[in-house]
Amino acid sequence: MKALVCTDNSWPKPHNWLFKLTFAFIFGILSARFLLDHRYFYISLFIFISSIILYIFLRSYRGVLVYFIFLSLGSLLYLKESEKLHACDKEYSGIHLLKIERILKQTENTIHAKGLSLDTNGKYYLRAILYIKKDSIIQAIIPGDYIIAISKVQPIENTTIPFAFQAKNYYETKGISHACYLTSKSILFHKKEDKFNLYKIAYEINQKIVKTILRWSINKDAREVLIALLTGSKDYLTEEIRTTYSDTGTIHVLAVSGLHTGLIYVLFASLLALIFGSKLRILRGFLLISILWFYALFTGLSPSVVRAATMFTFIEFGQNLKRKTGIYHSLCLSAVLLLSTSPLLLFDIGFQLSYAAVYGIVSTSNFFNKILSISDNFLLKKISEILSVSLAAQLFTFPFTVFYFSKFPTWFFIANLYAIPLVTLTLYLGFPIAIISMISDAFDFLGKVPAFFITVNNFLNNFIVKLPFSIIEKQFFDAVQFTLLLLTIVLLFYGIVNKKKRIFLTGIILLVLFEIYSVQQSFKISRAFTEIYLSFIQEKPLLLINLKGKKIWIFSANFQKIKTQRKTLFSKYLNKWQMEESDLVWNEMPEKIEIKERSKTLFTIHIHNHASRTPPKPLEKLQHPLKVILRSSDGKEFILNRDGYRILVL
Repeated sequence: MKALVCTDNSWPKPHNWLFKLTFAFIFGILSARFLLDHRYFYISLFIFISSIILYIFLRSYRGVLVYFIFLSLGSLLYLKESEKLHACDKEYSGIHLLKIERILKQTENTIHAKGLSLDTNGKYYLRAILYIKKDSIIQAIIPGDYIIAISKVQPIENTTIPFAFQAKNYYETKGISHACYLTSKSILFHKKEDKFNLYKIAYEINQKIVKTILRWSINKDAREVLIALLTGSKDYLTEEIRTTYSDTGTIHVLAVSGLHTGLIYVLFASLLALIFGSKLRILRGFLLISILWFYALFTGLSPSVVRAATMFTFIEFGQNLKRKTGIYHSLCLSAVLLLSTSPLLLFDIGFQLSYAAVYGIVSTSNFFNKILSISDNFLLKKISEILSVSLAAQLFTFPFTVFYFSKFPTWFFIANLYAIPLVTLTLYLGFPIAIISMISDAFDFLGKVPAFFITVNNFLNNFIVKLPFSIIEKQFFDAVQFTLLLLTIVLLFYGIVNKKKRIFLTGIILLVLFEIYSVQQSFKISRAFTEIYLSFIQEKPLLLINLKGKKIWIFSANFQKIKTQRKTLFSKYLNKWQMEESDLVWNEMPEKIEIKERSKTLFTIHIHNHASRTPPKPLEKLQHPLKVILRSSDGKEFILNRDGYRILVL
């Protein structure tokens, strides 16, 4: 990764025009996301066209107008994609023509696929995640397959449970708006595509590599990690392995993305530099980019690897131009290109983590390396370089890690000291071994070499995770804390690296604001009040009562099924209140709920008749609004329904 560090040891200057345009473009997407909806599409289109016309005829204000063009373009592209997703925001039942676009995941019993729902002219009108149950008939579904099925394609809905995993938001970043469940009984027709399909070729290559590794006589745990590391497929990973790697801060080695693509980039950039020297720079760049995209094909054109390959393609262009800020320009250009094709990518966790990590590495790893370099000894220099890269990446991904996953591995700097070298050796050796082993099983015995490095890595991870205070859990950041902390880190280190006192002091001010806000939130939580939420899971009502941060009562007609989803539904809410899973009390939905404390009735909840039945569909007009009526001991009355689902009882 040393090759990615900016050579002039400085960050891009604030006046850099490309940075400004990139941020204007991103701000346009954010504005459309949080301030507008698809009804404002034509307003954004008008601003975009007007800005272009004014730019052509007015010379005096071109600098301002170009930012308006990029801002309105970001807003326009987001609203257009959002409109596509919501244009078919209803349930479709009947016969559907579906085309398999990608295979997302496979379990023992189910295939998870990204599918296109086609109209009679063969044009798609929505994307859906297809859950296809495996049986004796359905075994091999691949990209490009056509399926005609009698099924129900229904919109993916978010839940109003506070801080729960929002399925709709998650799948929207992948261009998916609906879900469909299929079995062999519902499938009327299944046909393979005859035309050229790059995703099909990539998937078949990827699966051949998976089958090759499964054939190797190696340790089961090492095989699981090798498959994930070399092919990007996590279908064989056990929850135990995932947790161990997550708790040591090395989970990034299992997610084939920027790190792995960067390692491939650095290796072949070095080899091609040795072969060609300083000559034939264009040919060398073309070969390097071709290798990157072959690697993407090797991993099944995984979206994360495609993003990383795009990023490093632009970085290679920037390096060939020999510009001081070539890497920063390349990051901006690749981000704008990717977001232009899919603006919702900005809200994808993988996209955010990839760019945050790479930005951290290229901007601050040199700074850390200068501090940590204590000797010219080769081994010590390499250790300081690895530590510098790890610290830079973890520093800039820290706000994202806590915000999304509510935990942080404390021994990550030790774990990455061995994990990065071992993974590098595994990738450099495993990649060619898997290819030649795929050609002939006579080379299967060579698979023991990369498996050995993974076995060592697994052993050390198991040791690290048992160390005291190996992970800080149950940390909770809301959106304000996340934003303040991220800006604080960026401004503080920008000020330190570039010796800008004003920027550094601004970072200090934001840090103080972050602390004040965090203390204020802690004070709110410490206050004794009861929080009540009315939510819906699969169109059935769920009542959540948080009794002064002591117990959380869950009332639902299908609470036994919801129990299995408790980690995605309630874990962050529990973290906010510093509570355990044992504090959840599960109950059937009654007609009347009486909450008592020390034999004193605090309040009584009466469930309206409609709440105990299956409520109307979200898009249907509610003739009789769903109601939950709450009466406190002092006679005050509150009403909850679909529109007002939360109340506080002080």
